[in-house]
Amino acid sequence: MLQRMFRSRKLRLNVFWQFFASFFVLVLVPSTVACSFTYVYVVKLIEEEVEKSSEILIGQFAEQTDELVGALQDEMIKQLGYLNLYKFLRYEDGPANHPARIDMLGALTTQITAVTQNYPLVHSAYLYHIGQQSIIASQIGYVEKDVYFAYWSHYASLGDRDIEAMFTGRRMMDFYGPTLIETKSLYTDQTLTAGTYLTAVMSYPFNSDKPEVYLVVNIDAERLKESIAIRRSDSIETAILDRTGRVLAHDGAGGIDGGTLLASYRPETEGHTNIDADGGKLQVSYHPSDRYDWIYVGMADLEELRRPAALIQKASALLLAFLLAAGGAIAYALSKRMYTPIRDIRQGLETSRRGAGAAEADRRQGNDFELIKAWSESLITEHKDMANRISGMSPVMHEYFLSKLLLGEFRDQLSVVYYAKEIGFDANPDGHLAVLCIEIEFYDRGAKALTETDKSFFITDLKHTIEKSIGGTVWLCQTRGDLLAAVVHLASESPAEPMRLAKTIRDALSEQKEYFHSAIGVGKVVHAVWELHDSYRHAALLLKRKRLLAEVEICSDQEKGEEPLPFDSFLSADKVEQMLTLSRAGRREELLEIVRRQLDDSLRSHASAEAVKQLCVDMLNTWLRAVAADGRQDFSIESYASLYQRLHRCVTGDDIRRFFEETASELFRDAGAEATLDQFGQIAAYIKENYGGELGIETFARQLHMSLGHFSRSFKEAVGENFIEFVTRCRMDAARRLLVDTDRKIDEIALEVGYLGRHSFIKTFRKYEGVTPGKYRELRKGQEPNRIAREERST
Repeated sequence: MLQRMFRSRKLRLNVFWQFFASFFVLVLVPSTVACSFTYVYVVKLIEEEVEKSSEILIGQFAEQTDELVGALQDEMIKQLGYLNLYKFLRYEDGPANHPARIDMLGALTTQITAVTQNYPLVHSAYLYHIGQQSIIASQIGYVEKDVYFAYWSHYASLGDRDIEAMFTGRRMMDFYGPTLIETKSLYTDQTLTAGTYLTAVMSYPFNSDKPEVYLVVNIDAERLKESIAIRRSDSIETAILDRTGRVLAHDGAGGIDGGTLLASYRPETEGHTNIDADGGKLQVSYHPSDRYDWIYVGMADLEELRRPAALIQKASALLLAFLLAAGGAIAYALSKRMYTPIRDIRQGLETSRRGAGAAEADRRQGNDFELIKAWSESLITEHKDMANRISGMSPVMHEYFLSKLLLGEFRDQLSVVYYAKEIGFDANPDGHLAVLCIEIEFYDRGAKALTETDKSFFITDLKHTIEKSIGGTVWLCQTRGDLLAAVVHLASESPAEPMRLAKTIRDALSEQKEYFHSAIGVGKVVHAVWELHDSYRHAALLLKRKRLLAEVEICSDQEKGEEPLPFDSFLSADKVEQMLTLSRAGRREELLEIVRRQLDDSLRSHASAEAVKQLCVDMLNTWLRAVAADGRQDFSIESYASLYQRLHRCVTGDDIRRFFEETASELFRDAGAEATLDQFGQIAAYIKENYGGELGIETFARQLHMSLGHFSRSFKEAVGENFIEFVTRCRMDAARRLLVDTDRKIDEIALEVGYLGRHSFIKTFRKYEGVTPGKYRELRKGQEPNRIAREERST
């Protein structure tokens, strides 16, 4: 459209300004559209997403916190429903030294302690029994109420009446606080620790208005705050409010007014609301809890959140101004550069026309292009010999046309004949045709590495060598950087004729194999130029059969080589595990020997180079997994990528062997500094002799200067089973001997074989032997059943 405007008589501009206007429009239109799109639409999307971000985030963290507190509630119900609690309540008025009461007291302490250990929100927990002067607390067990509330869990901000009210009536996960709870010294009354906690209370029996027991857990307010904290943005604060406006938890820089926030909450509306705060406007999102009588609140500083959008708006305006200025400068420079040779041509033609004595009438009016065109036509007419000089471009055009023909861009006879005629290409040769695809892979071996210029000269020399060796008519073109196509003219349709020419080319290539590796794919015979793409495709497919041979290989349907054996190009799971085990043990030579055997097997099976390299990639992946498992920090993604590049540049089996030998020395350290099998044998012997002592895996790993993971793997490789299983087996062997050979009590045996409590000892013994220790002794020794039964009941 611009060309039509410039050519019209009403708007006949100088060529320079035509160029300038064209280039400037090319810069102006996309720049204006892009910047306008960014300024309006993208910024609008960002602002909309900003308005939704705090609501979405607080909703996600609300669900997570509800799940955490809900899991804690389920655990409290489970603990209160625990059978031993009911039994303990029945025994509590009995003798304090009753065995069953002591056992149930220990079990309840263990269960309550498990609540604090298994739930990250919980700091402490205890059972409060109405009518009794003692409670059961986590970690410390049975303790007097006055002592516990005065020293172990002193509610600094609550009075006695407040605490008494907490344990009155039915409570189903009722929350109190946040309150300050202190731990004090028993004698000096000095405060040891202090923290803010949210107290959750649940009564038992559940449906009774006069419960007997209350289960109390103190939820760490800081951890609850962390569960709702949004770490990705410093401009978003979060809080939890109850229905009275009390702030249960808050994550933010300053204080908040729970009453103001609750007053802005409208349960019937969804989304968010904006409120005015000191220094700006806040967007407040409310998310009521699905399970508890509280509300999650997210507060975002709108000005801070919208700042990226404002910056984008400013940046897009500045970018548009810059693009217009730069576009004008670039358009002027390009127009001047393009117009300068046109102006010189016009001036030269004008001078030559005047010097030749052309008539004044021959000087036509118009812009530069029109004058150059008119004068050029006149010169061509006057000097016919200029047309002959253009013929020097024919070989280049012929090769270009041939490459398009082989790639299938010209397939019908009419188009082939038409374009061939335009460039003087003989599209109707006598006889039959076939395509020989010659794949060239230059070696990359240190001093022999070639530059791109060297490779170009080699390809040119290779073309001359092929033409000279064949002797007849041959068309050559390079369809891609590493593939040279030779179209040979055959005297007959026999498939043996292309094979004969391929062997001739192979002999010529063999003399230059010092610098590159090559393979020849022999395409099928065709009968016309427009069918050459079928022969080329056939030859290219046959090249996929090539193997990792050092000599030049011919890939053809007629070549009867050794049939490939069944071959799996992927490592089996057993091989992968074996290689990982050897790597962890530091046995580099054995690891390398596996790779050599796998490579030799693949080469003996006559597998294709593509399949063998796939296997090599799988083996390299396994090596890199082994290195990553050891926590090595001295390899980067770039170094790993370079290994794959080096592998794919290997063109023979020897190249691949060399690659894995070099890679093994790079990836794996010498195993000489690692712990020997004798060291692990000594550790195993020590465990067998000292099974009743403290046998921590950290101690042994530290002695051998190993990480826990490395020690655990090495121990299993050396001993045959993992550390925990070995220690447990040694203890169970000793327990069986003591049960059969002695009459000692189960408590004493449990302590001697390394268990602090008989409950865990009996549980482990039953897991390994299928029966309890008492039953095992009865079966082995035939002891009096009543005594065994009494011992089991006490256990």
